[in-house]
Amino acid sequence: RFKNGRIESYSQNNKVNLVFKSDKIMLTDSISLNNYFMYLVSKDKNTKYNLEWDNKTIPNNAGKLFGKILFENNTATFSYENVFLTAHDSTWKMITANNTIIDSSGALVVNPIVFANGNQKLSVNGTLSNRPKDKLLIELADFDLNQLSPFFGKSLKVKGIVNGHVTLQKALGNLAFSSKLNFNKLNLNDNNLGEGELNTEYFTIDKYIYLNGY
Repeated sequence: RFKNGRIESYSQNNKVNLVFKSDKIMLTDSISLNNYFMYLVSKDKNTKYNLEWDNKTIPNNAGKLFGKILFENNTATFSYENVFLTAHDSTWKMITANNTIIDSSGALVVNPIVFANGNQKLSVNGTLSNRPKDKLLIELADFDLNQLSPFFGKSLKVKGIVNGHVTLQKALGNLAFSSKLNFNKLNLNDNNLGEGELNTEYFTIDKYIYLNGY
């Protein structure tokens, strides 16, 4: 849902310019992007993009992404020149940037991308398509769960550190996932749970989730 969205477009020097602004974009009932700004400049097969938002709140949630998109041979290739994201006052920067490709079939190829915030790291690598062996791997290192507070709203407070990985793949046209995560100093709604391990796997055919942990 958009609040006070405005779109401007004009042509100059054989380029098409598109500007979109919004006071607020509600992603869910509890998550919003405030003071959102998007600027696109297209010429032939190339498009430059710049996306920014800043909730201007305490704790701060903001972001800035800019780079280029090449449309060619039924694919869109995204390159990243600068990316930073701030969630709950924690700012993440992209320290390893490689191209991401989406083809006309909807297949997604993510060449290694790594974000860092101090000792914390989040990396994404792999392919998400209808081919059975393709997988998208998300790895977490010393990830502070408190940064996820904006996604949970006020009903759930989560603190702690997590290491491990989550794997996504398509099976029979449906999205499936598995994970192996280790938790340290885990706290849910002010209840200390300490250390633990959680392994999950979603079985697409039978449509159930297997959980194993302690």
